[in-house]
Amino acid sequence: MKFQKQSKLNFSEQRGDTLIGFLVAALIGTLVITATASSFTTGVRSVWDRITIAEANNQARALSHIISSDLRVIGSGMPLGSPRFNPFDPQVGDAALPILPYADATNITYRVNKSGRFGSLTAPFDPSFERTISVTSTEGFRPDSWVYISNISSEFSQSSLISGLRARITSVGDNSIGVSDVSTNEGAVFKWGSIAEIVDEVVLDCANVEGISRDTGSGPIVLYPHSSCTIAYLDGQNNELPYPLTTDAIQSLVQSIRLTISVPGRRRLQSGNTYTSQVTETVALRNIILARNQ
Repeated sequence: MKFQKQSKLNFSEQRGDTLIGFLVAALIGTLVITATASSFTTGVRSVWDRITIAEANNQARALSHIISSDLRVIGSGMPLGSPRFNPFDPQVGDAALPILPYADATNITYRVNKSGRFGSLTAPFDPSFERTISVTSTEGFRPDSWVYISNISSEFSQSSLISGLRARITSVGDNSIGVSDVSTNEGAVFKWGSIAEIVDEVVLDCANVEGISRDTGSGPIVLYPHSSCTIAYLDGQNNELPYPLTTDAIQSLVQSIRLTISVPGRRRLQSGNTYTSQVTETVALRNIILARNQ
């Protein structure tokens, strides 16, 4: 009898020990799983934070490259190397300064051959009585656009012979361009081989609520959602000029633009904050400097 009671008691104790051990093991396992899950979640969020930061940094650098490349060639396609053609003459454009008509902290309007297309004259052109220009190709040329011609001369030692022309296109044929509203040097005649280029007006809007936008005449295109930028205009000593820029400042002072691009991350960070990448680049306005030094 005593043996049976002792066996039953030992069995009950063992069963109790087993249950307690199981509960303890389950609790430890739960804690381990919870800690592992928390560590995994934190790790995943940390990875996403790094991806978010890297994406914003890459987009900011890409935007800076695109916009800086555009600003660097402001005035390209215009005969800025022609000493007898003054690009700062109000008659050359519909604004006092056709290279850079307007510039403030978040908006800049400039003129540039954005397509890079051009045509070479296949016959001499005398603007004193002609209004049709013969060219090798009219691809990219369109009515109501402005065309500039840079004259070439075999007598480069006599710089006074190098001229420039600006005119509005009225018609486009297979190998000819009709023009009006011609502005050029007095007595200029453009030789065979002279270069004709389309120059468009471009508007860069850094304060567009949808993101930095660029308008080349067909409506604004957002370069990247929710991006923004600020623009500072610098003289030869890197001093900031007040904006909007005046005619005198553009003609005699401004030499470069300091561009600051801001791009927010697409996701919030683990902390709940939004990461914003900023890239700053200074761009020399080479064509304006060239025109000023002629």
